[in-house]
This record gives sequence, C-alpha cells and structure tokens, in this order.
Amino acid sequence: MKTKFDDMVRKYRMMKQIIKVVLICLLFISCNGQNTHKNKQYVKDSKKQIENSNKQQFSVDFFDQKYFNGYQISFGDFDISEHPYRYYYNYENDQVQWFAISYVPKDITLHNYWLNYLQGKTNPEEITQSSVIEKIVNKNLSSYNIFAINIPKKFLDVSNGESEEAMLFKNDTEVYFYLYNLSEKKWRFLKKVKTNSPLFGKHNFFSSQFPELFSFNRDSEKLNKKDNSFKAKNNDDLESLSDNFSIEGNWKCLCNKENDSEFIFPNNEGTFFMKDSKGNLIAKLIVGYNEESKTIRYIGAPIVSRDYMYIDWDFGIKSNTPFAVIKKGDNKKIHLEWKGFLNSKTGKIEFHKNPFNQTTNTIILNNCD
Repeated sequence: MKTKFDDMVRKYRMMKQIIKVVLICLLFISCNGQNTHKNKQYVKDSKKQIENSNKQQFSVDFFDQKYFNGYQISFGDFDISEHPYRYYYNYENDQVQWFAISYVPKDITLHNYWLNYLQGKTNPEEITQSSVIEKIVNKNLSSYNIFAINIPKKFLDVSNGESEEAMLFKNDTEVYFYLYNLSEKKWRFLKKVKTNSPLFGKHNFFSSQFPELFSFNRDSEKLNKKDNSFKAKNNDDLESLSDNFSIEGNWKCLCNKENDSEFIFPNNEGTFFMKDSKGNLIAKLIVGYNEESKTIRYIGAPIVSRDYMYIDWDFGIKSNTPFAVIKKGDNKKIHLEWKGFLNSKTGKIEFHKNPFNQTTNTIILNNCD
C-alpha cells in the first residue's frame, strides 16, 4: 500500500528528470548559437581576406601610360627574341616596383617568327624600335597570350644600389601571373608561383605553367597522326632507304653547279637555299628532317628575296609542315619527291614546281660532302 511519502518521492524524481532534460536543451541551444556565431565570423573573415588579396593583386594598372617604357624583344640575355614584352621598374626605396607585360605567341609559327626576328637582318637598330614592334604585335593581337608578371615590393632587393642592375629578386620570390581578356578588357589573376629562378619570362615557362592556353601540344598531336598515316601509306618506299641512312651532308643535283638549289644538313636541322631556274635566291629557309616519316619540313624563313615577298612566310606557311619526302636512297644519293608549301591563308600550294629542275616532282640529289 503506497503511502503519502512514496508519492512525494515519485514526484521529486519526475521533477528532477524534467529539470535535467531542460538543462540539456538549454545547453544544446547555447552551443549551437556559439557555433553559428563562429561560422558567421569565419565566413566574414574569409571574405575579408579574399577582398584584401584581390586588392593587393590588382593594385597596379599595368596599361597605365605612366608605366610605358616601350616594346622590346628580349627578356634578358637568356631569352633573346622569344617574344615581345614591356616592363617597368622603379628602384627608389619609397617607390620600389617591378612588373612586365609579355606578348607570348599562342602557336609555333608566330613563336618561330619572333625567335628568328633578328637572324640575317642588316638593320637591327631599325626593326627593334618600339614603334615597329608595336605595329607588328597590334596587327594580330588575338594571336598572343598577354601575360602580366608582378613581383610584390617585399620580394625586391634594392640594397645593392639604385640601378636596374642592382635590383635583385629575393629567394623564394612570389611571382603573380595575370592574363588579359581582350574582349572584356580586364586582367584575370591566374596563379602565384614561388621561384628562385629569374627565367620566369621564358616562353617554355609560360607554356608549361599554362598549357591550355597554347596550341603547340595540339598541333604536335595532329602532326604525329599525319606522320603515322603518311608512313603507313608509303611503307614500300620508306623501306628502300638504307638502314644506316643519315640526312647529314650537302645535297644538290649537280655538285659542281654553284647556282643550284641545295640542302645543307649538319644534323637533323639544316638550311635550304631555294633558287629559281636562273640561279637567283628565292629564299633561305630553316628546315628539319623527320626520321619517322622521312619528310623534310619547313621551320622558318629568315631571308626572302623581295621578288617573292608576296607570300606571307611568317603566318601563311605553317611551321613544322612537310614540303618534301625522301622516297629511297642511301648516304650518297637520295630520291626526293617535291610536294610544295601549303599556304594556309589561301589554301593553295606555293612552288608546286620542283625548284631543282622545274619539271618532274621526283629528283635525285647527291651528297656533295
């Protein structure tokens, strides 16, 4: 039989349990409120950091005329003529600043144009003027990736004196890279790179850091596919080359005839002196030999006769494309089939007639070494 005392104990226990549950709920609400506040504060702080970072990154208007020092074509002694660029520096302690704008070609043809820009030129002082380079660049501005390279002040060392040569980059320098959008007329931050090398202006650096912006790899893949297809179709002819065949040598129709066209290959890259039927120079071409497809390829044209400047050699004739194939032979004599140069702008074959004899497309060349 329950007593009055038992009822009091039961009610006390129930009240104690209710208080316990209420305290737990209050504690949970309190903790949740603190976490929400912390999360809000974290998001707020992160947003502030991003805003501060963007302000730091875009603190320089790279195209401001007060920074303009003209266009140049060398990025130091290690990077002669790889692409046009502009740069600005200030070594005064209260205004220390350094950045560069690089106009880096997207494809190999334009790259080779600037790479060979000074070769064989008799007027280097004239063609390296800022106005001349600017005119060439602006002619086809969309063919370049326009990068800005900025080094924050804290990584610039001017303790060795006030001169351009005395300005040094500290170890583990942080280099900020930006890309200019021509249509939007805006700079876009790409990435920050930590480096101890001063050669971050080289073309290879850009193409390795940002491969998606260049057509070099895609062009190479297409050419390799063409080579393999070409090789498959001509297996019989290619197998007739001697096993130890080398392209090295001076190749002509008649070794004792000075006015003939000729290939000079010290190795797999050489020079082609292409001449007309009267022995006049049409062009001096830089060419390469592909051992797999047995093709001779056009690389660049450092010298072109005025009579043949109607062809846009720098942009119309694609670099690294074959214009002749070796059908058979050995180290003393080869049978060469002339294909001509495909002009990508007009879709026509330039010099479809063989310059060695102006008649048949397959001719015999002798090694005159």
